[in-house]
Amino acid sequence: DRAGICTPEAWVLRPKRGIDPHFALYRLAAADVIDTAVASSAGSRMPRARWTAVGEMPVCWPSLEDQRRLAELPRALDAQRASERVAVAAALALARAFLRAAPSTRRTVGSLAHCPKRGGVWDRVDAPYISVGDLEAGRLAVERWGEAKDYTSAQQWVERGDILFSRIRPALRKVALCPVDGRSTPELLAIRAHDPADCGTLAVVLSSEETVARAIAVATGTRMPRLDWGRLARIEVDWPLPSAPLRDAMNAVMEHVLASVDLRRTAARLRDQAIAHHLQPAARV
Repeated sequence: DRAGICTPEAWVLRPKRGIDPHFALYRLAAADVIDTAVASSAGSRMPRARWTAVGEMPVCWPSLEDQRRLAELPRALDAQRASERVAVAAALALARAFLRAAPSTRRTVGSLAHCPKRGGVWDRVDAPYISVGDLEAGRLAVERWGEAKDYTSAQQWVERGDILFSRIRPALRKVALCPVDGRSTPELLAIRAHDPADCGTLAVVLSSEETVARAIAVATGTRMPRLDWGRLARIEVDWPLPSAPLRDAMNAVMEHVLASVDLRRTAARLRDQAIAHHLQPAARV
């Protein structure tokens, strides 16, 4: 949606004349294209797809008018997702403004929350799994995750409403609300408020620029700075004085964030179904 610079690890594609860019985007996201890219990949630790395999894939494109018509539904669903994301960002900005204006005192993170041990027997092989890469910088919502069965690394249990704080490179500002009960990488600190009524306030405070800046200052290491719970727990934050209306407002924002994840994932699922049932058959040889 804008000019800029990207990593050479991404293919930069530009539609030719007679190809609608929105249709091209959704067509390239279809399962058969993805499967071709995966099948062409080589390497063990970091597989890379080959452009020759994808670029030579035989595909028949509909007329420009049909391309635009077929792209209407997925475009509308993506617009709905974008609108919901803007609404969440506005709610968080308002919540942070309320907290800055509220009377406050200095508290350590450890006096407000704990980071319980999350090991144990895994009784669900299909449990959702959240990795560091699933968190977006500066966004409190996690919209995507995988399945635990696809990962062989160490795992920990997490619960919906936990606050996930990346231990790796805190400068990336990866702090988010856990949207599901499941598992995550231990590289995410899964933090829980001592008082459940403080969860919303804690999420807004921990994701603030001020808290992240303090976390960066206490992280250890140069090439890959890391943060442990002991250091994060000793950080002091501005904590609002007890106020039931403020607590309720912060928890309402948290519920809005979690509900928006469900809405956007539903819209994404409908979009993918539209691609599979309408765009992919229409463009198949």
